[in-house]
Amino acid sequence: MRRRLLVPDCDGFVSRRQTRTAMLRVGISGKVVKATIKGNFQHLSPDDDDARLNLFEMDTVRNGSVGGDSAAGAIEHFRSTGIRDVVPDEGRYEKFESFQRPGTLDFTQIEVSRAIAAFDVDPGHRNIYGLSLSSNDVNADHPARAQRGCGPADSLDMARLSDGHPDQTHKCFSNLHGSITFMFQELGTPTGPHAVLSSAEMRALFLQSELPSGFEARNPSACVGGAFGCDSCWADYAEEEEAATRETLRHRYCRCMLANDFELSGGFEAAGDIALPGELQDPLYRTTCKDSWANDEADRGDAAPAVSNCAPFCFAGGSAAAGSFGDAGYDPNAHE
Repeated sequence: MRRRLLVPDCDGFVSRRQTRTAMLRVGISGKVVKATIKGNFQHLSPDDDDARLNLFEMDTVRNGSVGGDSAAGAIEHFRSTGIRDVVPDEGRYEKFESFQRPGTLDFTQIEVSRAIAAFDVDPGHRNIYGLSLSSNDVNADHPARAQRGCGPADSLDMARLSDGHPDQTHKCFSNLHGSITFMFQELGTPTGPHAVLSSAEMRALFLQSELPSGFEARNPSACVGGAFGCDSCWADYAEEEEAATRETLRHRYCRCMLANDFELSGGFEAAGDIALPGELQDPLYRTTCKDSWANDEADRGDAAPAVSNCAPFCFAGGSAAAGSFGDAGYDPNAHE
């Protein structure tokens, strides 16, 4: 909204269609756009233009309290850091920031998961670190409480050693974990499970809504021309000679085309994940937008690695085709 890519009406409302278009336009992965749209708009009108939310009234459960779903307004997450409720809270952010890597002053996924865990308990209870720091509010209608029995003092306390992702099978796994992980892996560099954000950029993101430099460099919102609105970005990539800049411009062009392909391939209607490249047969796209493993696949003839080196085209949570969040039977942004 700060960049005027998502502009609310005079009453502060935006539609499902506006939100989806704006997120795709800046290069957010289709998978993440789909999960975000579902989690925020699915309880409203099925019409993309009639389903509308007030961006300035997203905090529907009073701070320090336990509430429930809103029938016509925003749906609260199960739990929240409270850093961005009403106004940015620097004190609460500093608690989050304390989990940064001390030597490099940055965040990888494991530091993000540890920081999230500090807020993953109801108000009035100590967190897994024994501190009197908690979620600032609770949505008791969320499936984590209503269906899976995550109690007020319960917390998600496990993460995968291989990549730092929170345990999706835990009864307390919720959109507190999924939404921040999605944000980090989409806005960090490289995109996906191996994302990194400096502490300065994480602070600016949370407190000033400033986008990280790596994300800005690959943001395809300025791309124009051609059948899919991406030709100018391909031309910039093709003309660039400096290797690092050229790779960033390749990423920008491919993020533009991946958004088109996700929609054309039915990504928003599909029950599960879709594989990309999909229905979009543009030859420049299909030859330019391969991850580094796919580029060498024909030469090596071996199986895909467990974690594909898909940077810089990774969706949050996994490869350019899919991610891990939502595949365990529960969408972290959804409220069934």
